[in-house]
Amino acid sequence: MLLVLAQHLLVRFHWADALHIGSPTMGTFGVYLFFVHTCLVLMYSMERSHLNGSALVENFYIRRIFRIYPLSIIAVLAAVALRLDSMANGIPGLSHVASIPTGRILSNLLLIQNLIKPGSIINVLWSLPYEVQMYVFLPFLFLWIRGKQNALRMLRALWVIAVIVAILYQQIAGTFPWDRIGLVLFVPCFLPGVIAFVLPHIPKFKSIFWLPFLLILVGVYMLAPFNRTGWALCLILGVAIPASGNTDHLVALDESLDRYVLLWDLSLASILYLAGGGRLQFVPGWNQVPDAGGIADCDPDCPISRGRKAHDRGWDPGGGLVDAGRADRAQSSVDREAEKAREKLAIAEA
Repeated sequence: MLLVLAQHLLVRFHWADALHIGSPTMGTFGVYLFFVHTCLVLMYSMERSHLNGSALVENFYIRRIFRIYPLSIIAVLAAVALRLDSMANGIPGLSHVASIPTGRILSNLLLIQNLIKPGSIINVLWSLPYEVQMYVFLPFLFLWIRGKQNALRMLRALWVIAVIVAILYQQIAGTFPWDRIGLVLFVPCFLPGVIAFVLPHIPKFKSIFWLPFLLILVGVYMLAPFNRTGWALCLILGVAIPASGNTDHLVALDESLDRYVLLWDLSLASILYLAGGGRLQFVPGWNQVPDAGGIADCDPDCPISRGRKAHDRGWDPGGGLVDAGRADRAQSSVDREAEKAREKLAIAEA
């Protein structure tokens, strides 16, 4: 969450340009780290439940539904009530619109906007559909590896297969109907959390080195913001977590975040509101994730559905990632045009 917040502030105050930092990649990698963390914590949660079979699956789904949907529904309905939508008229972030299509509203309420492809009304909710869809498989994965001595070997093989499938998927990700299954790109990020659960917890380094270790991972990803880099770093993180010693603090952290999630969201919204000079403005640049060549940062489905050019998103149709600097320059151009449009509108209203 701190990485995502840092990304927003860097873009808002233009520090990223001054420091020559590809700030959107920082937010993306923060989401990747969350995917690893959430899978690990949920595996512990299922283990502590002492349930089996259908009882475990039912308990898991009910807990996840009530943990995720209420707040996301409130957020979407609030945006609809205020007539706010993302990427309206090509303007990054939330802006006022005359109306929002019913199908778009329903898909966002159900968190299936990546499957139906109408895009996210609130662009920063782009990752929630992927979390929900991964949760569909997670309890069955837990039951599959539970009690198996060769579980680690099975998971390693599964991660390699997931990476191979994701690499192949990149070649067809921009074509219908394959663009509906973008979850494939994130499976190599979720699985390391399960691997961390299975690995024996043998402390090999002191906790004081944990933060520098994470910062090194962030630095590596910012230097090479590609899908494959993210997948490899997630695996490294998953292997390193058990070596950090007792992981009870991770479970406690997750429970604390769940308890204060609404307070966190309100605090983040307040910070962004103040950073915007007292205006309701979400930071541009959060709409830049391609669903093929390489993840840059945001709703992977909105660029195609909104008809933006591939090079403006840091992605080329051939499946390769465009140079990060070029992508940043393209996004800066989009931001400048949006700012000019807002200035013209303000002059016209005056």
